Amino acid sequence: MKLILSAVVLAVLIGVPGNASVITFDFEDIPLADNVATFNSVRGGVVASFRTTDSSGLDVYQNSGSFLPPPFMGHAITNGTGFPIIIAFSTAVDSASLDFGINNLPGVSNLVTLRAFSGGSAGTLLATSTALGIPGASQFPQGNVSISAAGFDTLVLSGQQPGLAMDNLTISTVPEPDSFSMLVVAGLVLWHIEGLPILRTKKQLV
Repeated sequence: MKLILSAVVLAVLIGVPGNASVITFDFEDIPLADNVATFNSVRGGVVASFRTTDSSGLDVYQNSGSFLPPPFMGHAITNGTGFPIIIAFSTAVDSASLDFGINNLPGVSNLVTLRAFSGGSAGTLLATSTALGIPGASQFPQGNVSISAAGFDTLVLSGQQPGLAMDNLTISTVPEPDSFSMLVVAGLVLWHIEGLPILRTKKQLV
């Protein structure tokens, strides 16, 4: 009976996911700078590393709200050239979204593409998402692009316009095992150990 009850409880606990973390990188912790080869931002214990394929690097700039109006606000990043922005995470991620702004050259597509990879930008492509930049309060088209895939660790943001900016990167990390469930499983293991028959030897009187 003990074995059956334990198996049922264990099956239920296995089906209960842990809590995922929702984290936003707004770049307010990154000093303003031009032509940065790579930089890291840390939020909620997750490290996000940013770089681009262009030798000129990335710019971290102060957005006053006139160049790119809200939701862009405060610090934002741009490559200024349209080359892809590559973001690597220190943990597995399930979903991501970000605000983007692009240049407005006529005859060039306003399409922005976001790709999710496992094993780095040269690894396995898990998902692709696209969004169009729409001109609004600013002359520069803006938009939001989101993506979902199981357990990716790298994002690549790219566009066809010769200029690409991003802000407010929000991710959802892969749920870790629920601590309460792990404690219950440990208790079941101890329960079984306690219930195991103990072999005893009897001394014979000579």
